[in-house]
Amino acid sequence: MMRGGWRPYPPLTSAEPTPSAEPAAAAVAEEPEPTPTAAPTAVSSEEIEREVEREFRRMKARLDRAAAAPEASQDIHRVGGEVAAPRLVRQVQPVYPLAARLTGTQGVVIVEAVIDQHGEVSKVRVLKGLPHGLDDAAVEAVEQWKFAPAMLYGKPVAVYFTLTVNFRIDSRAGSG
Repeated sequence: MMRGGWRPYPPLTSAEPTPSAEPAAAAVAEEPEPTPTAAPTAVSSEEIEREVEREFRRMKARLDRAAAAPEASQDIHRVGGEVAAPRLVRQVQPVYPLAARLTGTQGVVIVEAVIDQHGEVSKVRVLKGLPHGLDDAAVEAVEQWKFAPAMLYGKPVAVYFTLTVNFRIDSRAGSG
């Protein structure tokens, strides 16, 4: 028997989960917007021109690849079960866009790509992007990555594969 009488349970706080009509999979936590972490630095007009030219080439290359890409007539699998994941062989680091560096924007870009039976990357699409050209820089870099292909019963197969590209500003980059 409890002494001192009956005590009600404490009220629910906002930190405790509340029932929802939505399925659990739909209740995905939103990440906060990336915040600038570095002070803007002085940039020469030549560097701005190089960045504009780089962005132009990036956009043109993406349009050219989209126009030239034939539709795949093969089956594209998902990794899991009998399908072994592809293994990264060569990784190209992305170019950090000037606008992102100036604003101090950093974070993670998540992309999904098709890795074909030869380990080549195609059909890259952004699942979670970042502003100031970081998502485009991630796509451009991932399109150059090479993989050992995914395997199904000992034979190489094409798969959908999710990849992450981290963008971090190195605070030592400006020091001499």
